[in-house]
Amino acid sequence: MNHDDLQNLRRMHPAWRLLVADNAPMIISFLHGSFVAPNVRVLAATDLENRLEDFLFHLRGQLGEDAYPRAARAYLSDWSADERGWLRRYYPEHGDEPHYDLTPATEQAIQWLKSLEQPHRDAREAPGFSRGEGVKCSKPSRWRIAFRP
Repeated sequence: MNHDDLQNLRRMHPAWRLLVADNAPMIISFLHGSFVAPNVRVLAATDLENRLEDFLFHLRGQLGEDAYPRAARAYLSDWSADERGWLRRYYPEHGDEPHYDLTPATEQAIQWLKSLEQPHRDAREAPGFSRGEGVKCSKPSRWRIAFRP
C-alpha cells in the first residue's frame, strides 16, 4: 500500500467515496436500514423512494427542515449513478418498474463500519496474555505482559 495507490483508491473506489461523502451518515444509515438490517436484497423503486421520503421526513424533524433538501428520487438517482456506484438500478426481466440493490462496494463499506461497533481487543486482552505478571521489560513499562502456556 503506497501513497499513490491509496490516493487512487480514495478517488476511484465506490466504498471509499461512500465513507467520505458529505451525507455519509444519512446514506449509510438509510441503506443499512432498508437492505442490510432486514436482509432485503432488492427493492422496487417506488418502495425505496417511499422509504427514503419517510426517512428524510424524520431526519428533517430532528435536524431542521433544511437538512437534506433534495427529494428522495434525486438522492436515489445520484446514488445509482456510475460516478457513485452505491446502488444498482436495473429493470428486472418482465418488469416495467426499476429496482435497486446494493453494490458490493456499498455492502463492503457497511460491513466495515459494522465491524467498528464490535468491542476492540488489544494485545493485552488477547488470549494467553495477562496484565501485571510475568516478563520484565528492558524499558520501563506500565504493563508487563506474559504469555501463558
